[in-house]
Amino acid sequence: MKKKILWITSTFPLKTGDVEVPWMVELVSRLRKYYDIEILAPRYKGRGDTQVHGIPVHRLGYAPMPFEILTYGSGMPSKIKNPVLWPWFLTYILLGRRKVKQLLKRKKYDIIYVNWPLPHIFMVPPTTIPIISKFYTAGLVFGKKLPILLDFILNKSTYVIFNSIFTMGFLFKGNIVVFIKRKFNFDTIYDLPKIKPIKRIEHQGFNILFVGRIIERKGVNYLIDAFLKIKDEDVNLDIVGTGKLDFPTMDLFNFHGRVSESKLKELYSKADVVVLPAIIDKKGDTEGLGVVLIEAMSSGIPVIGTDVGGIPELIIPNKTGLLIEQKNIIALKEAILKIKNDKGLRDRLSKQGKEHIKKNFNWNVVIKKYKKVFNSV
Repeated sequence: MKKKILWITSTFPLKTGDVEVPWMVELVSRLRKYYDIEILAPRYKGRGDTQVHGIPVHRLGYAPMPFEILTYGSGMPSKIKNPVLWPWFLTYILLGRRKVKQLLKRKKYDIIYVNWPLPHIFMVPPTTIPIISKFYTAGLVFGKKLPILLDFILNKSTYVIFNSIFTMGFLFKGNIVVFIKRKFNFDTIYDLPKIKPIKRIEHQGFNILFVGRIIERKGVNYLIDAFLKIKDEDVNLDIVGTGKLDFPTMDLFNFHGRVSESKLKELYSKADVVVLPAIIDKKGDTEGLGVVLIEAMSSGIPVIGTDVGGIPELIIPNKTGLLIEQKNIIALKEAILKIKNDKGLRDRLSKQGKEHIKKNFNWNVVIKKYKKVFNSV
């Protein structure tokens, strides 16, 4: 009989075909071959199907429809800065806790999996059911400011998963865990996109592509500044992502906002380089890994990333991509032109990047690790 898992997360597609967190959909779909998994995720403005891609989803209503905007798009960490949303954050936790209690009475779960345990672990009432917490860098950045909350999470967790070696090191090297009362098991398991290599299409010009949320730590403004310094009519910049982008020269590049899966595939197929110019933001948060780079490299698209967070776990300088200093607009401009003007380099990065992902970032490894964790608790 399959183990029953309640999977709590802040974001899950609102309907089949929604491109939100495609890597999680792929992960859960693969794990459902071995486990009976149900999702608990919030509504967005009253919306959200109860079955997505064949996966059962319990929807949490926590506010009047216009105020159900804490999650999706730019994400909770940036939205919670708005004092208007603070009361709804409280109801999010309280009504979430009530919802979890109802679900635990309805069905006997063997495991509770908490994606983004800060704040979602506070939705879980006292229970003997093993809790697995999945950490990302942003949660640890916040936890560093309130270590007593972080220690509560770690003491409540049976097993802790980190999304990258960098994230794991952020916890243990940062000396922010001060009240741990018991030992917990832990491991690093990467998040992988739904890797379906995209066939490249012949096209005119040289296309730069950015895919990601429009938030400070993604560093998209540095990419725009670098692009504007490239005085070459054959170079185009496409930006895909949710969030507010306010730039005085938006008519000089293509801002697509949220796109369909087919449109994103088209943009990838015509991209000559994918750039992730991530930075360490004002809160100390940065990129835990860089899933978009995995997506690009698996399709043989050369990539440029910055030397922050978990990005160096993907990019071996001048072998699987180009790695540059964060916030360095000139270095970013030169890296783009280097790939544009050197076909030999472009082909080498394409081949070696693809091989690196195939060997080190594949679903067989990820699923094997998750099975080990789920079967051990």
